[in-house]
Amino acid sequence: FKYGGLNRVEKIRTDVGGKGINVSKVLRNFDTDVFACGIVAGKQGREIIEFLNNNSIPNLFTYAEGETRTNYKIVDIESRITTEINEPGFYVNQDVLENCIENIKKMLPSIEIMILSGSLPLGVNDDIYKRLIEIAKNYDVKVILDADSEKLKRGIEASPYAIKPNLFEFEQLVGAKLDSYEKIISAAKKYIKMGAANIIIISMGAEGAFFVSESIVYLATPFKIKCKSTVGAGDSMVAALAYGLQKGYDFKTIACMAVAAGTITASKEGSDVCTLKEVMENMHYIQIKDLTTVVSKI
Repeated sequence: FKYGGLNRVEKIRTDVGGKGINVSKVLRNFDTDVFACGIVAGKQGREIIEFLNNNSIPNLFTYAEGETRTNYKIVDIESRITTEINEPGFYVNQDVLENCIENIKKMLPSIEIMILSGSLPLGVNDDIYKRLIEIAKNYDVKVILDADSEKLKRGIEASPYAIKPNLFEFEQLVGAKLDSYEKIISAAKKYIKMGAANIIIISMGAEGAFFVSESIVYLATPFKIKCKSTVGAGDSMVAALAYGLQKGYDFKTIACMAVAAGTITASKEGSDVCTLKEVMENMHYIQIKDLTTVVSKI
């Protein structure tokens, strides 16, 4: 990719995506009951609904005025580096937001886990995830929060069950550079003790991810792949986490599944995602280090 120069496009593909949609796609591939909820607008919003319906993903969306945004992922075929360009999207007024929240409330009595993920549309305050977590906890629903910056900071005030920032996002939350494993683990332990979450997963791309609970610390390292697209890799980790929690798997198994899911999705083009069969066949290749005793004094 030449900055300021001529770039010729080798291939173009258009996918229905977004973090919540990607999570839903993975869980559907895992043959798990999943329900998608959110806000859409315009022709592209209707295409999202059509895609979900065609893929047997039940959904209940609120319509807003405007048009659902398109996000562009530019992949350099030599370096495999992905450059992202995101449109601003549509504006959400209070009536539309409250309608969406009411739709979510309708779902809560019949679900076990709710995943809140991604950026927020224009017009929605950063404390919306905090509000939704508080509502979900009234129904004993576990919440996984995958957000960054102020949305994450405000969200953990309501103590979701799990959060999954990448290292940069976690450093933003902590307000410090975490340039060693000891610093990363120490910060995660601190936030768990503060009640920020029961589980903190810190993803680090090809270096793997830390899985931290009150009593256990794992470092899960992925197997090598040829990365074709990072789109949906983190969402696949979140989906595998939710699947493992719903099935009652132990923490080590969940860590292996989550990293395997993210790795396999990164080996696919566009927003294609992993299947359960692929995860089960490859999760034993994930290297797990138990760092619990190493950091027992933290």
